[in-house]
Amino acid sequence: MKKVGRFLFVSILFLIIFHISKAQECKNFYLQCGIDSTDIWSINEKSTNFHIQPGTSVELKMEILKAKDYRISLCGDDFIGNVFHFRILDKDDNVLYNNENDNYALSFSFSCLETKPVKITINIPETGSSQKGCLGVLVEEAISVPTGF
Repeated sequence: MKKVGRFLFVSILFLIIFHISKAQECKNFYLQCGIDSTDIWSINEKSTNFHIQPGTSVELKMEILKAKDYRISLCGDDFIGNVFHFRILDKDDNVLYNNENDNYALSFSFSCLETKPVKITINIPETGSSQKGCLGVLVEEAISVPTGF
């Protein structure tokens, strides 16, 4: 009986370690989503990574601030590809942006005229593979530059 208990303990420990190591594969993956170190953008704390399977969706909630510009960029590894459907929704689920209408662009920049909560939904299309991969979501921000006369 002690051998069975020890075997179960070792098996569970192995699964936990395996799961943690898989999650670490995607650590800082969002940094591959097209940072240009020479421009005015800084990385927003909402930038994140997902270890995800094709055919699923993820959601990211954040507050965008008045008088700031934002750029949202997505990238995926070889397992999930680089075609994603993403939308930015307001608190009432009204669509503010839909990349389906923009040839599935992987990056979108916009200015915020008022502070408001938004939700970014990302759908990863089915690829026929059940292998999980990394999805990076890079959120960058900059102070809006007033323009006009």
